[in-house]
Amino acid sequence: GVILVNPDHTVRAQPVQLGIENGGKQQILGGISAGDVVVSSGGYGLQDGTKVEPNRIEPSTAAPGKS
Repeated sequence: GVILVNPDHTVRAQPVQLGIENGGKQQILGGISAGDVVVSSGGYGLQDGTKVEPNRIEPSTAAPGKS
């Protein structure tokens, strides 16, 4: 799963469906949508409802088939 950031900046665990893994990258088939904000580092130990201050980063590449 991933840690999802809600609009009120609280977090919650979100189960996801995993696809293939290749070269340290993991495909996510379902459970989150484009535009969802997830914790990419420092999320270990976060409990549901914890308030965070997200730092947005832009993705380096678009998903295949998306532009």
